[in-house]
Amino acid sequence: MEILADSLNTDLLYAVIASVLSGMIFGFAGFGAGLIMSPLFAVIFNPTDAIAIVTMTSTTAVILLWPQIRRRVQVRESLPVALCGAATIPFGTYILLTTDVDLMRRSIGGMVLLFAVIMLLGWTYRGPRGSIAGGLTGMLSGLVAGSSATSGPIYSLYLLSAPVEAAVTRANILFVSAIFPISTIVSMAAQGAIGRQTLIRFALIMLPYASGIWVGARFFRAASDRLYRRAALWFIFAVGLVVLIV
Repeated sequence: MEILADSLNTDLLYAVIASVLSGMIFGFAGFGAGLIMSPLFAVIFNPTDAIAIVTMTSTTAVILLWPQIRRRVQVRESLPVALCGAATIPFGTYILLTTDVDLMRRSIGGMVLLFAVIMLLGWTYRGPRGSIAGGLTGMLSGLVAGSSATSGPIYSLYLLSAPVEAAVTRANILFVSAIFPISTIVSMAAQGAIGRQTLIRFALIMLPYASGIWVGARFFRAASDRLYRRAALWFIFAVGLVVLIV
């Protein structure tokens, strides 16, 4: 009860607001939740708790979509990314746990800022494909996932360049998005980075986040999809910039 009481404070209120906003953006645009929650939670709590909470939230959300993923995923395309990423996630977690808190917080902000710029510019991957390219993409993504939970843009850019239909691409991205959080949780738990207070914070944040997703999916359909996506990216850019310089 004492741990629960300690969790019910102003920081939690800020985190709930951030999670609702992140959920709304994810519900409409289909991306961006982790890019918003990771840097904001790193400021509100600390980088380690931020990555743990965002990762557990991502896992819960993707599990709900597993039936859709399983029917359409292209294993040959997505498995090298997922497996090689899972192998390097523990190294990313080690970086997270051993790096100075303030430096890690700013690094997360910098990552978010970089990815927002890349997406705003509309850059696409045009390099080689295959198991080696997928594996290297996964290794880099795993390091970023374990240290900052912001690896989505890296493997998404690679998988989006595959010559397959959109539904298969989405399933491939979600498949990797399912494997990475699970691997990150296992890695963090094995290194003693997930405590009871972290679990309580996750439990208290999950419902507001899910509510935000519902609101975003239901009430923003009338808006211009392209306009909203760019607005979401500019918001992510602003979040990364603020966290980087504050």
